[in-house]
Amino acid sequence: MEAIAILSVLHFFRSQLHWQGKLTIHTDSMSVKKTIEKKHKIHHTWITQTDKDVWTILLLELKRWQNRLQLHHVEAHVDQKKDSNGNQRIPNLLQQQNIYADKLADDAYHMDL
Repeated sequence: MEAIAILSVLHFFRSQLHWQGKLTIHTDSMSVKKTIEKKHKIHHTWITQTDKDVWTILLLELKRWQNRLQLHHVEAHVDQKKDSNGNQRIPNLLQQQNIYADKLADDAYHMDL
């Protein structure tokens, strides 16, 4: 899911907004972040990636972005975690936005069409 979201953002910014600047994307998926960052090193094994159709298109899109994309990891589900003293953690702004995005995705997934 996260790879599709990143692909959608990149494609929209490039094809619809004709964006030429840098783009920063925040994701709670460390797996997707690491895979994208290693794309040049694992190109020969890329085809074995799960969802290879998505990843093949994403790889092509990433080539168009060259060095203009920055990915940052956001800790997931902070609202469900406690600190070392057993107190409910208070999410920072990026974590709050991630919680909201997760809720939107969950609502859409369960939507009765």
